[in-house]
Amino acid sequence: MRMFLKDLRFNLPDNPFGSNADKLSSLVTDLKKITKRAGTDNDKYNNALSKIKEAIQFSTPIENCIQNKTDVRAFAAVLTEHQGIIEVTNSLLSKITIASNRKPNNLIIESLFQHYLDDYNEIKNVESICYWLIKARKFRKINKWYDEKLLSANGAKWVAESAITKQTDFDQIIHDLELDQFQSGQFMESAQRIYYVEQLKNIPVNQPHELLIEVQKPDVFKAKFDESELLGHQVLKILISKAPAHDINDSWLNTIMAIAGDPRISVSNPRYIKWWSHVNKDLVSKVKGWLSGLDLKLFLEALEDFSYSSYDQDMKRMFPSRKKFLEGLYDKKLIKNTKLYMSRRMAHFLNSKYKKEHLPDFSIVEDGEKSIIYVDLENAHIVEGSHQCQLWIYRTLHGSAPVLKHEKQRKSYRSLTKGLHESMEMYGQGAYDYFTHSPANFSWQRRAVESLKELRVPVTIKDVLTPDDYRTYVRRFGAN
Repeated sequence: MRMFLKDLRFNLPDNPFGSNADKLSSLVTDLKKITKRAGTDNDKYNNALSKIKEAIQFSTPIENCIQNKTDVRAFAAVLTEHQGIIEVTNSLLSKITIASNRKPNNLIIESLFQHYLDDYNEIKNVESICYWLIKARKFRKINKWYDEKLLSANGAKWVAESAITKQTDFDQIIHDLELDQFQSGQFMESAQRIYYVEQLKNIPVNQPHELLIEVQKPDVFKAKFDESELLGHQVLKILISKAPAHDINDSWLNTIMAIAGDPRISVSNPRYIKWWSHVNKDLVSKVKGWLSGLDLKLFLEALEDFSYSSYDQDMKRMFPSRKKFLEGLYDKKLIKNTKLYMSRRMAHFLNSKYKKEHLPDFSIVEDGEKSIIYVDLENAHIVEGSHQCQLWIYRTLHGSAPVLKHEKQRKSYRSLTKGLHESMEMYGQGAYDYFTHSPANFSWQRRAVESLKELRVPVTIKDVLTPDDYRTYVRRFGAN
């Protein structure tokens, strides 16, 4: 009796090993280690190992120690584990080939391959090592389709350009080439440098781009670029140089902040030394200007939040005019520096709304719900606050003023307003003018502009009023 069965069909999942994939990979790694140790537990091997280590210690030619397969195995172990550069000369490669009966085993091939990738920038005869590896890998049938591209003096550049051409991220191309275990070596660092730097030079100026997300990864921007700089230093210089002076896109500023943080800290701060000391001072000043704009934005969010959540109709009406006054100074490029003091509530709001690494360094107002912003106009200084805070205008500030110090602080509201005026009076530098934001007849804006003009700040009433308010102003008081 014959039985006819329907064709059996199997549908395998994309990842048939599931959570066991990592375990399998670990077992493979362990097996490789065991294989490497094979034939090493004997006097002959130990003598060969000692001989090679002694040659390295006393800088004598290693090739003199290579006579047989045991010597080759011992050299492979030393090459893999040695902390420092071992020069693999042409004569050494020849001796390895001869000692291996022109059939080098996988262990020495793998060790030389790892040496090539780990010490890429310091290898003197890279072409010879590459030629040897291409030939040996082909002989052992462990060669890859990309060997002649990867194993060359331009190998790192080829990897970088492959990722760029395929429009894939760097980690993906390394995975595709099955080189994940070599990511910490000099070869990958070089390829990574080329990939990110060349890409960054050509991305659309001041527009969001996927590459900006990639370079915010610590393992990317902390990668070595050359003997004196990290990759992050190059990213900073490229982005800051290319970006416009005044209105930087959030995605670009976020990238800069994620890498280096706020540059307005002390030059002796370790973070400043690590990052900003490598950047031209003009570029640092450019970033400080952007951060003044960001401080304004965040302060105005605090002011708006209070205006609309307090159900105070006067504050609600006043918000647009106070917002326009500060934005007018910024748009006129009069603001040289700022310092932000946020209420606890507003600090919590900002930390929940923004990524911590994208925020500027701000200080805390310890008491109440009020936030404060200090504005440096070069020839004058302003202290403005949320709620019913007065506007304080100074000609100069003594060096002891907390608003001039950019470390993070915790201050009371009074110490930043009336208390600041009182402490500055002790040095003959009390407030030049201060007043409430009275909305009648644009009185506070007129008074502020008049005081700032007297202090040689080139601002006009038109700069600090909305178009509608300015038209009303002209009807009442004339164009002057």
